[in-house]
Amino acid sequence: MSSASLPDQALSDTRSRILQSAVLLFRQRGYHGVGLNDILTAARAPKGSLYHHFPGGKAELAVAVTESITDAIVAMVEADQSVSTASLVRSVGHRILEWMRATSNGNEAGCAVLACLAAESEDTPIVGAAVRRAYQRLSRLIAQRLEQENWTACAAESSAYLVIAMLEGGGIVSRTLGDPRLYTAAVERAAAILQGSRKA
Repeated sequence: MSSASLPDQALSDTRSRILQSAVLLFRQRGYHGVGLNDILTAARAPKGSLYHHFPGGKAELAVAVTESITDAIVAMVEADQSVSTASLVRSVGHRILEWMRATSNGNEAGCAVLACLAAESEDTPIVGAAVRRAYQRLSRLIAQRLEQENWTACAAESSAYLVIAMLEGGGIVSRTLGDPRLYTAAVERAAAILQGSRKA
């Protein structure tokens, strides 16, 4: 997977183009900064095709974006050959940062896509539920790795959620302040916590 392909950009069918365009536009402008016409134009898709593939409109598309991003991160984690969970978090975190820079459209800080979609929980519950499932899935993946390193289940779970919170929070703050170095700092601090935390 290249640094600019989160999720994979190789697929060329209309649905995939719409999904990929939504991922990039949500990242660049946030959920409310993107209209359906913006997505169709970027995807070079005919009018009506979005509702053909996503009958629930923007909300259903946001759910698909959430699932696509989560699938891509899970694939990166599962393919990573890092010896420790700490080094894995550092490796995957920096690959995500590369993707953010490659898809920045002039704003390197960009937007933490899952976090910006999580903010829709109250107004669009199905989107919030999709992000909740994504966080749970990613936390289980990290926790399982930690348990293989002899962490207790309780410590592994809480630390996994802490890592996700730091990376998502780092994405939000770096976006707000326009400084991608803050995301890098969050990645490094998350890795350091996993290296230095007690396992019980």
